[in-house]
Parts: sequence; C-alpha cells; structure tokens
Amino acid sequence: MSEIRTKALCLKSIDIAESDKLVTLATIEHGKITAKLKGCRNPKAKLRYASAPFCFGEYILNVKHEYYQIINCTEIESFVHIVENIESTFAATCICEFIDKATQENDETDRLVLLAVRTLQKLNVRENALPALIDFMTEGFNIIGYEFDSTRGRGARAPVHTPPFPLCCQDLLISLNEYFVEITGKKLNSLVQLFNIMYNV
Repeated sequence: MSEIRTKALCLKSIDIAESDKLVTLATIEHGKITAKLKGCRNPKAKLRYASAPFCFGEYILNVKHEYYQIINCTEIESFVHIVENIESTFAATCICEFIDKATQENDETDRLVLLAVRTLQKLNVRENALPALIDFMTEGFNIIGYEFDSTRGRGARAPVHTPPFPLCCQDLLISLNEYFVEITGKKLNSLVQLFNIMYNV
C-alpha cells in the first residue's frame, strides 16, 4: 500500500454502506479519481467536509491496486458563500458536472481544476454567475478539444465539434437565451448555438 498527497476539487459524492461515501475527485497531480471516505456520514466525523461538492483541498489517500481511500484532507478553500445564492450554486454545480462528464477515470484534469477554482472564487464573492459560467464553459470546451468557431455569424449552425456527452443542466439553455441581449459577443453566440444543437431546439 502506498500513499499519495494531491490537491483536488471534490466533484460529487454518493452514499455507500452505512456511513461511508464514494467521492469523485478532480486532482491536479493524478487526474480524476474515485476514492472511498469511511465514516464521513457520522454526525461527528472529522472529514465530512472532504466529501462536500466544491471542496478544494490537499487530500491524502492510501492507494492499493488502483483502489483509493481518503485518510486526510486539509481544506484550502470551501467556497462556503456559493450556496447562499441559488444562481451561484447552479453555476458551481454545472462546473463540477461538466468536469465529471467530460473526463474519465485517470484522465488528466489539472487545467480543468485550476480553471474551476478560479471560477468558483468569482462565484464565492457573488460575481454575476452566468458570465462566469459562460467563461468557464467556453474555456473548458477548448481544454477538452472542442474549440468554438467564433468566426461564424448568428445564423451559423455549430462550433467546430459537438461534445459527445450530454451537458449538465438543460435549464442552462433557457438562462443563456434569456441573457443573450445583456451579454453580447461571438463567444456567447457560439455557446448558445452549441446548446441548440445538443438539445435539438
């Protein structure tokens, strides 16, 4: 059994057994990994925060035959103020879901994590959620290899490629169209076109 130390963003967690969780982490040094966190659902558990979405910390994990178990976590940022605003919470949830759906186990996630942390910092101080999310999405698509063709006009049909996974919350399409007049530019235009194609609207 070996031990690794890595900075990671918690994307999601699911309940397993009586008091444990299975935690999905996007790490800077080791890519996307899934790790077990024992006893964290107990009311007095010291590491409950380590399984909370948006937790960014330095995780220590035991590794045995590609099986990971979280044994400690030093919180770097928890972004606690995000959940005080429903739009910020929605945007942050989309960010975590984007990373989770756009990557597979052990895929490199360092650039996505750093981008996500910068965006979560903006959301944590109640910066306008939708522009921050749009910036994340456009840069995130570029990182995973689906670059927008920003040279096309409003009547154009598509960016360079359409991502091969269903994207986050479908309600985001409605938000994008509602804010289209307020947030102008080719970047938003391309993003709206992408959602239109992905959801056949």
